Amino acid sequence: MTISSKKFKTVISQKKIKAKNKELARSISKYYQDKDWVLLGLMSGSLYFLGDLLRHLPEETRVETWKISSYQGKKSTGIISGIPSRAPSLKNRHILIIDDILDTGCTLSHVRNALIQFDVASVQICVLLSNKVKRTHPVKARWIGFTIPPRFVLGYGLDFEGQYRGLPEIVELIP
Repeated sequence: MTISSKKFKTVISQKKIKAKNKELARSISKYYQDKDWVLLGLMSGSLYFLGDLLRHLPEETRVETWKISSYQGKKSTGIISGIPSRAPSLKNRHILIIDDILDTGCTLSHVRNALIQFDVASVQICVLLSNKVKRTHPVKARWIGFTIPPRFVLGYGLDFEGQYRGLPEIVELIP
């Protein structure tokens, strides 16, 4: 695929993503059955994943979003912005964090720790992708869509400097 003179290679097709979303939603629905729970989408990366996953979850599922950022270009800065100082609507609820990718664990670690301070009932994590890079923060996701080798990927919510987020599949840029 070529867009604006940049070449991309498909890593995970749209068809595989759709099937995985259904599978994850079935497991999540079963786990949270009879619990007071909230999906917490980390924006903007989880935008497509959150929306598509939500279509397969019970209609009464509560959703909140936080605009979180830590990346500049292809690298995490290690500085997390966007975590609120309070979240009274989450107190005593089971929280499922939805994110696009787990790599170093920095973002998810900070968000998880903040949620614990907000007196939530529990915190679990669901990511579309788990990158096999060395984690700098100990974080484990209960639900993982796909595990990928260490590489920088784009599409389906993942971006490079704000671009390519809307691609319907996961791709990597061919140098």
